[in-house]
Amino acid sequence: MDHADEIQQEGEILPPEAEEGTAGDHPAPAVADEVLPDTLVLLPLPGRPFFPGQVQPVAFNPDNWQATLDAIAEQGSGLLGLAFVDKADPAGVKAEQLPTMGCAVRLHRPPGASDNSGQFLAQGLRRFRIVRWLSDQSPFIAQVEYPQSEGHRDSDHFNRDSNYCSH
Repeated sequence: MDHADEIQQEGEILPPEAEEGTAGDHPAPAVADEVLPDTLVLLPLPGRPFFPGQVQPVAFNPDNWQATLDAIAEQGSGLLGLAFVDKADPAGVKAEQLPTMGCAVRLHRPPGASDNSGQFLAQGLRRFRIVRWLSDQSPFIAQVEYPQSEGHRDSDHFNRDSNYCSH
């Protein structure tokens, strides 16, 4: 039995495999952390900036941010945009005082649970840039984009020895 007879018996013809190192016509499946929304609820973060790769607790006053908590729950993605503000109390911050760049984070132990009110664990995913405001009053909501950073694997400036996010 030759190769043509085997194909006829099995009834399945597979396309030739792509050469090693080529993507072919089939893109790689998306990694969950790379599928990010184009709209984020934003929370001003006093004291320190937040970066991709960090996992840290974030404390806030739930009385000042109830509308933001409600917007996060309504969005349902478990994602939030953190934006550093140089103010001890971010409650009076206006949209124009927020930087145009921030960090998209995944919420672990999200706010609203009775055992951790006023605190959540944030996992930094990727830097974002505000494209336009959808709500410039609390809750802050913005359309965002995710620029390629020098440390991103799809960037032309990828440096294996550096996890530094320069943008």
